[in-house]
Amino acid sequence: MPGAHYVDGDSFKTPEQTHTFRCGYIALHPRPGAGPRAVGFIRNNAPDSPWFSTALSEDDFTEWTRIPEVLGAPAGDAAPAAPATS
Repeated sequence: MPGAHYVDGDSFKTPEQTHTFRCGYIALHPRPGAGPRAVGFIRNNAPDSPWFSTALSEDDFTEWTRIPEVLGAPAGDAAPAAPATS
């Protein structure tokens, strides 16, 4: 889901053994039958690790867990409402 963050680790792994993925958008792969890709940024969870762009398939998400709220990402499946205008 665009704007969502995911982690592939658990509490038994060190930060260097885990990664965080931030989804930017979903795109269809041009190869027939290849399915959608989550395009975004991934980083190792060690302190000061840089972010790299990547694309992940549905099969890549078997070990990932969505982080409900990180760096202002929406906690639910919907984006936050726009501020009211006068």
